[in-house]
Amino acid sequence: MYAIILMIALVGGDTQYRHSYIYEPGSFKQHWGRVAKHAHSFPEKRTIVTPIELITPAKRFRAVMTVSDVTNVAYDQAVASIEIERFNGDKTYLIMKHFRDIKAYWLNDRLLFIKSDLGHAAGLEQIFDAEAGKWIYQQGISYSKLQHPQLKSWEQRKATDG
Repeated sequence: MYAIILMIALVGGDTQYRHSYIYEPGSFKQHWGRVAKHAHSFPEKRTIVTPIELITPAKRFRAVMTVSDVTNVAYDQAVASIEIERFNGDKTYLIMKHFRDIKAYWLNDRLLFIKSDLGHAAGLEQIFDAEAGKWIYQQGISYSKLQHPQLKSWEQRKATDG
């Protein structure tokens, strides 16, 4: 089931997410999003960017993402709060911490995909099932173990040329 959902996320996502990276099962758990009982309260208005509203195509769910402004807050203090509201008024709150950048969008009328960069070489991909009210996918990714093709060919030439 996870492989199918991941494939949907990659096909349905922005082209910037089609780059290669290495999945590291269980890594970066301390950064994984969590379900909270209440929305996160931000200390000051200047510390957040304008909230982003995301509505599912069939308007079954509405999500409002409020994010720390990383120009005013250090990365290790950054917080994203997502309030998901059902059509009947019930609300679920998600909290994500410690990131440089975060993006979210609906894959369909119940699955919310969240991609966050933890730094220049690591990130997270998460999928939340709004209907079931639980995380169905959370995976750490690492860019640091990849090698750019031009760099690899340069190193190969250097090794053969002496």
